[in-house]
Amino acid sequence: MLGSIEGLRAFAYPPGAINPPTAVVLNPNPGDIVYDDTYGRGGDRMTLPLMVLVGQAEDRSAMEGIRPYLDGSGPKSVKQALEAGTPKSFDTIRVQDGGVDGVTWGGVEYVAALFNLDILGPGS
Repeated sequence: MLGSIEGLRAFAYPPGAINPPTAVVLNPNPGDIVYDDTYGRGGDRMTLPLMVLVGQAEDRSAMEGIRPYLDGSGPKSVKQALEAGTPKSFDTIRVQDGGVDGVTWGGVEYVAALFNLDILGPGS
């Protein structure tokens, strides 16, 4: 789904090294997986953190480059790309919130857009 954003490299797991702009789905934190969220075993819910690292913190253009990923719609909108896709291994995905922060990856400080993804799927 994030592959629809031109130029964005996307990883479903934390890679060893990155080359911005890069989107990385992080591992869930304790409490982020809720079993039996709907009646019986009808569905489980998961909150996954996602970050898009755009450029090094000292690069002034990194702050300008991060804004399109935070937009609610548009060609680089993370929200639009994820919510418009057709999921294969779950029922629904919603980008519940976003923000900007500095993230250190491989000893380098990057400007990153941080998102929380709300995912609902069938219970197994």
